[in-house]
Amino acid sequence: MKIIFLNAWHGKQKEKLEAFILEHRETTDIFCFQEANQNLAKITDEILLDFFQAISGTKKSSEEGFNFKNKTYVRKGVKIEDSGVLLDGVEGAGLAFWASLDFKGRKILLVNVHGESRPGNKLDTEARIFQSQEIIDFLEEKEGLKIVGGDFNLFPETQSVKLFAQNGYRNLINDFKVDTTRNELAWKLYPDKQLWADYTFVSAEVGVKSFTVPKNTVSDHLPMILEFA
Repeated sequence: MKIIFLNAWHGKQKEKLEAFILEHRETTDIFCFQEANQNLAKITDEILLDFFQAISGTKKSSEEGFNFKNKTYVRKGVKIEDSGVLLDGVEGAGLAFWASLDFKGRKILLVNVHGESRPGNKLDTEARIFQSQEIIDFLEEKEGLKIVGGDFNLFPETQSVKLFAQNGYRNLINDFKVDTTRNELAWKLYPDKQLWADYTFVSAEVGVKSFTVPKNTVSDHLPMILEFA
């Protein structure tokens, strides 16, 4: 199975994003997009809805003028058993949109995450630590392969990130020595060159075949591509 996580920047890089999705459409089972506003949805729906089922979650952000919307496309033939939103109403935490899937009799718990971007230093806050713990606690009660990914707006050294490893998850950004999940589109916008924001965490039983973070400019974030048995 192949999953792609991407903060799609509301589809601002339309032509490059379209080409990227088309390149991977035939071989990908799930696309998890963050910043999936109406403009992005028009782009992705047109390309994917003939082959995929679409589910989405929203949450009002505490950042003025911004609301979270994550959209997950699941290939037809993979059963969507349930889905929902975590962290709704939690000030300073982002959106965790989860889905329970059945693929050939094997259950998969998938969480598509977009964390608050403020404060912009991407360090721990009480709400960010709570966000990670809430996701972990929610999944602990579920059976199946557990995969959590997206734009966390966090640095690797934060307790918010380390909590996943402390609870038995593999941090694939660390394991595969990914040197950045951003690109020059982001670095031109801000005075400090932040290298990381996005993560993919998997439970120990997920048989990872490959994990890549291709360096492109389909967004101001890089896509994370996970293949597993």
